[in-house]
Amino acid sequence: MLILISIVLVLGTASYYRNELWQDEMSLWIDVVSKAPHNYSAWSSVGNTLREAGRPHEAIKKYRKAISIRPTDPKPWYNWGNALSNLGRPHEAIKKYRKAISIQPDFAKPWYNWGTALVETGKANEAISKFQEAISIDPDYAQAWGNLGGAYLATGNTSKAIKAIKTALSVNPEYADAWCNWGIALARQHKLQEAVLKFREAANLDPDNSDIWNRWAFALASIEDFEEAIHKFEISTRINPNIVQAWSKWGSILLQMGRPSEAILKYEKAAQLRPDDVRLLCRWGIALGRTGRLDEAVAKFEMAVNVEPDYVDSWINWGTALVGMERLEQALEKYEKALSLNPDISGLRKKIYETRGIIQARKK
Repeated sequence: MLILISIVLVLGTASYYRNELWQDEMSLWIDVVSKAPHNYSAWSSVGNTLREAGRPHEAIKKYRKAISIRPTDPKPWYNWGNALSNLGRPHEAIKKYRKAISIQPDFAKPWYNWGTALVETGKANEAISKFQEAISIDPDYAQAWGNLGGAYLATGNTSKAIKAIKTALSVNPEYADAWCNWGIALARQHKLQEAVLKFREAANLDPDNSDIWNRWAFALASIEDFEEAIHKFEISTRINPNIVQAWSKWGSILLQMGRPSEAILKYEKAAQLRPDDVRLLCRWGIALGRTGRLDEAVAKFEMAVNVEPDYVDSWINWGTALVGMERLEQALEKYEKALSLNPDISGLRKKIYETRGIIQARKK
């Protein structure tokens, strides 16, 4: 499960107003460096302006220029790391954060961003100490507390996660990601009603965050508040139509509600984004089968088997669809294949026995 990790890197925006501000700021700093080319701080500011405008490659050149003038200033090293993070190069970014820290060990932000980069590379356990270091320097660093909670969640330590998240919110009660992570932690503790309240708070604070709406929908689905869950999925997919899990879960809810025709439409959306997801293909096949479209259902199960031959459910569902089509001998083959993959599946031997019985009875 993905945990929300807040990133302090400032990205540019495409608005005309922001472009106007950027042009004014860039003109200011360009004028400064033209008149004082050895002003390392001005070069660093040019870099920051470029990075905030979404031009990290150009920003890096300016940070290098600032460093060439004063290599002992930690800020351009730190911002160089941020630019590399913007470019999706966290391993390289970490090297720059470490350099900034070697110059100024009590500089909290590079400790924080080092931790964030470690989480991005799947090293949440290592990130914990970096967030703790940032907090030891700045105890009111809400994002560091929040990301410490996220790292604890990623490593399975839910109780410590909640403690850190609560501290983050005591510093900044409007920290939406912290509310969301609290909801995730409560859901893991099976306190779903409480989790729903946290996701609601997060969505109120950050209504354009599709992930929050998506997690809220999943929690609602878990307590079988299906209509509300569907409403949240509608919002999450309107904000971001590329969330596979949202379309897939939405389809499964509709299937559970006895609305397979509608479910098929959601599975189709999900499959456009992830065509080789065997579990999705299976659910899609089941929905097709329930609407009587057995030929299409069989095609989905066959696709699933081709992608992942050892996924037992594909074989069982394929067999069930073939039974519905009166192709019993083929169905029996699929059931027996499933049994060979997992002999302990409940009810499968009974299906095989019954199917064999029908075949033998028809031969008499």
